[in-house]
Amino acid sequence: MIAAAVTVSGFGSHSVNAISSLKIQPLLYEEQLQKGEVKKGFVDISNPTGQQVTVKTSVEAFRQIDNKGNLEFFESDEVTAGITPDYKSFTLKPREAQRMVFQIDGNKLPSGDVFGALFFTTKPVGSSVKQSVRVGTLFVLENGTPGSRKAEVTELEVPFLHIGSFVKGKYAIKNQAKSGEATGFTPRVDIQASPFGATKSQNSSLLFAGRERDNVFTYETQLFGLYRLSASYKDSSQSRWVLLLPVWSIIVAIAVLLLTVLVPLLIKIRKNPTKHSDNSKIYATLKHIKKKE
Repeated sequence: MIAAAVTVSGFGSHSVNAISSLKIQPLLYEEQLQKGEVKKGFVDISNPTGQQVTVKTSVEAFRQIDNKGNLEFFESDEVTAGITPDYKSFTLKPREAQRMVFQIDGNKLPSGDVFGALFFTTKPVGSSVKQSVRVGTLFVLENGTPGSRKAEVTELEVPFLHIGSFVKGKYAIKNQAKSGEATGFTPRVDIQASPFGATKSQNSSLLFAGRERDNVFTYETQLFGLYRLSASYKDSSQSRWVLLLPVWSIIVAIAVLLLTVLVPLLIKIRKNPTKHSDNSKIYATLKHIKKKE
């Protein structure tokens, strides 16, 4: 998943719980722009504390730095010019909220895939503590023609036996663009149990060029038996054999087992009524003797 909330210590090495200092929604903003298009959006900011804070806004670009999805933020004149909030700074009173409107200008942004962040840096008014908190909303934008959308499913891990209605596993997928290319996207992968299972589609984690990331999934099904489970993106696919045993199949198996044992027993009793009668006579005789004693 995309790490959409960012916390940065502004002074020194102390970390602060940003969520308790300032709350923002949404944490992730995705948009598609036609060539030269201009759009507006907004971020809601609230101060849940009992202290007044001053908030400063800033815009930076970001990129992935490893296969775990960690991000690096850096200054970009184009991204800063293309994403502009209404205010450079404002004040929030205790438990006050404000809607920050911003503008996205496709004429000023780089073409293709664009990745930016609108940051809000806070500092308590009148505080002597030199510490600030930075939280942000991530921007994942397509400005005009997007970059390459080639990806490969490289691995699928799933247990062979599954009892119940849910199959849980994970797959790995790699962006095949060369590292350093300005492209990133969230490949939509299809999960299916062949030949009769329905297809479930899910968006994978954000993948920059050359990055490979794991994604967990849950596939719900009532199928019973041996199936080929696959994870596919376009022409790329990985698959594994799985044995599916939903709850209903276990109940049916127990019922069949009981019938297999009980029906022959009942038939045997019905076929030997004399023996059953003799047993009843013996029981009655023993009961009569016990009464005499």
